[in-house]
Amino acid sequence: MMTSNRLVAWDACVLLSALRQEADRWQDIKPLVLRAEKGELGIVVSAITITEVLYLVKNASSGALDSQTKKIGAWFDNPYVSLINVDRAVAQRAAELRRKYPSLKTPDAIVLATALIENVVILYTYDGCDEGSGKVSGLLALNGKESGLTIAIPDGGKAGTLFEHSNQP
Repeated sequence: MMTSNRLVAWDACVLLSALRQEADRWQDIKPLVLRAEKGELGIVVSAITITEVLYLVKNASSGALDSQTKKIGAWFDNPYVSLINVDRAVAQRAAELRRKYPSLKTPDAIVLATALIENVVILYTYDGCDEGSGKVSGLLALNGKESGLTIAIPDGGKAGTLFEHSNQP
């Protein structure tokens, strides 16, 4: 695994947007993927993300579901992806986070706990982004509150701390 100053974590919503190459988000995720493909960046993903992403493609037809399941599986096989299991340490840290932030959902607590334990630089998510109102909630509302971890929306390096600070990749 890469050194922690070159690791970022992705929430399920970022992974799903990347897999779908969603027009409004892909331009901001693609630079991260390209850096990872060059070996400049590692992407940490919690194992719970598999459940979340596969659940979100539930309405696909049988053939499309098989195809999407293979595509998702292939993404996790990339050498720059570190799939982190939910072990005792992650589960205990997630429980602590849920007690501290009662509105935090269990999957988000697990993703956040994974990011904290793996010492990533940034946790990328769209969770809590209400683009219409400008309000921030969910994981994004916890930006900087846990061990100074930056929790941000992928921005293609336009204004993100990943590209601003010298101690980050």
